[in-house]
Amino acid sequence: MRIALSRVPKQKAQMVAAAIKMRFAQPDPALIHHQLGAVADTLSFSCADVSSMLEEAKADLWAFSSFPMAHRAA
Repeated sequence: MRIALSRVPKQKAQMVAAAIKMRFAQPDPALIHHQLGAVADTLSFSCADVSSMLEEAKADLWAFSSFPMAHRAA
């Protein structure tokens, strides 16, 4: 998260952080995958570097999705 936020202007950091964190709140793997794609698409217009980072790290970012909600860090 810190690396992603270091690549956006400070005025956009809160929005970018909230968008990335939303994927953790999704209840099942299909929604997590969809949310991550939607966030990357949305950020591609205003924060192309972060969007690229999310696309490149998909496998790592989806790794937690197989865990039950109770075991996920918020």
